[in-house]
Amino acid sequence: MGAMPFQDYVSMAPLALGIGIMEVGREILVCAGDIEGDRAAGFSTLPVRMGRERSLVVALVFYLASVPFFYLYLPEMASYVPGLRDDVFGPLYFVGTTVFLVVLFVLWALVWRRPVWDSFEAYIRTGSRVAIFSYQLLLLSEAFV
Repeated sequence: MGAMPFQDYVSMAPLALGIGIMEVGREILVCAGDIEGDRAAGFSTLPVRMGRERSLVVALVFYLASVPFFYLYLPEMASYVPGLRDDVFGPLYFVGTTVFLVVLFVLWALVWRRPVWDSFEAYIRTGSRVAIFSYQLLLLSEAFV
């Protein structure tokens, strides 16, 4: 383990791509929560164009598409990432990543069951921020363990 897990910047690309894809899904959810405000303001967001329910499905697709990128950093998979050492991320990363992804999917399911403003505000804006911040702390702690 160590604080310098990447031999070059290119090997960081899968994690950055996974986080980017996941964040697109999260932003679609945020827009779906404010669909009435976007309509009133004349914004042409994805939820305004597709409807709330279909945009929630699109957000789920982005969440699902991000999952493999997070797991490329497990020791068993590291050989598939050019320049990544196989001794960087250990069990803490695996458990933390799994918990993080499960929390994101649970938050999505809670919003799917009750797609009203309060749900989006509580689960997506607040809940996902807490989950992302916690995951960032985990990544930092894993780097220095």
